[in-house]
Amino acid sequence: MSRDKDSKELRRWMILIISSVAAGALWILVDVVWIKKAALVILLIIGFIGSGLLYQFYERLLDRAVKKKKNQDLK
Repeated sequence: MSRDKDSKELRRWMILIISSVAAGALWILVDVVWIKKAALVILLIIGFIGSGLLYQFYERLLDRAVKKKKNQDLK
């Protein structure tokens, strides 16, 4: 079950990275004002999503560490 969760999380990160690279390439290659603003908005949204996913990842990692420590303390 954890492999499915890990692969789902990896897929989510890959989509996020590919989307940000595509938006960054659009921003670099096209110098039209409205497209540049749209690309910046897309990058901003991707940044917010990425920071939320990163927070969720570290929160889950800390929860696992706390559970592991509690289990070790009980033994």
